[in-house]
Amino acid sequence: MPQWWPWPGEELTIAITRPEGVVGATLTVDEAQLQVSPGKRATEVAFNMRLRSSQGEQRDLALPAGAVLQKLVIDGAEQPVQQGLNKVPLSITPGSHAIMLNWRQDDGIGPRFETPALDLGLPAVNNVIKVSMPRDRWILFAGGPKIGPAILFWGVLLVILLMAFALGQTRATPLKTHHWILLGIGFSQAPVWMPALVAAWFFLLAYRERQPATVSDSRFNTLQALLVFTTFLSAAFMIYAIWQGLLGLPSMQIIGNGSWEYELNWYQDRAEGALPSAWVISVPIFVYRLLMLAWALWLAFTLLNWVQWGWRCFSNHGLWRRVSVPMIKKKPRPEQPAEQDEAIKEIDIDPWTDA
Repeated sequence: MPQWWPWPGEELTIAITRPEGVVGATLTVDEAQLQVSPGKRATEVAFNMRLRSSQGEQRDLALPAGAVLQKLVIDGAEQPVQQGLNKVPLSITPGSHAIMLNWRQDDGIGPRFETPALDLGLPAVNNVIKVSMPRDRWILFAGGPKIGPAILFWGVLLVILLMAFALGQTRATPLKTHHWILLGIGFSQAPVWMPALVAAWFFLLAYRERQPATVSDSRFNTLQALLVFTTFLSAAFMIYAIWQGLLGLPSMQIIGNGSWEYELNWYQDRAEGALPSAWVISVPIFVYRLLMLAWALWLAFTLLNWVQWGWRCFSNHGLWRRVSVPMIKKKPRPEQPAEQDEAIKEIDIDPWTDA
């Protein structure tokens, strides 16, 4: 190390000062995750957060009104729970910590459900909200932070309305615009090629009705066979749509941020103090069942008129035509010489001998 040796008579004065601390937060929340599981009468909530602290301090976490704390775990060690307090005291020491709280709220799920609002009193990053919806609810709308689930069914419904309006302008079939709308809504839970084939079946019947009587026999029979095949397929697809509506679960085509039909996930990168919240609008599943039952009854009664029109189209100018197959004439057998004919007559075979 460098050394300094003073000459005789010289002096060295050393001034040592303690630097002032930089103004800033001593506690940082690296992740906050809120997982909510609403039920009919109560809601289960699990809150997890990871934080870092540069000094020891005491923090109070305010719970929502009516919340009953069930579990408190700090760094894997379960802490004693004090009931009847709206604030949970947290003793934080310097370093990194993982904190988990479980509590129950008496408010169950309703037409509009909103996640609990928590205020940590300090900025937090990597905020996650997870809502596990019960299977007996039909999700209609959902909202929250910008990065979250999207319900694509309403975009599909808009396309169905536009297609129904376009098909309703044609007069080839007896179906009006409202018929196409109801038919498309009923098939909205089925793959898109199913309603497309049913629509093609109606237009194929209309095309068959316009066929003149002078059409060729082979073309007439080919069209009849194609109609029989598409009729059976259309009937099977209608039965499938009714079965899916009455017994299956509605698919609202929910995607985005790892979300699906009954698991909704939101993410927000930063929150200043109050954690973000999310909301879900839903109705009981029996509402969907009643609507699909009404659609099935409407389809059954309306289908009677469509079947009469379809039979009239199918039987126009007959049901089937006999196709004549040209006969193949046999070539005349060449005459055999007289000597060969006499030789054949002279051959006498005894059936009881080996010869």
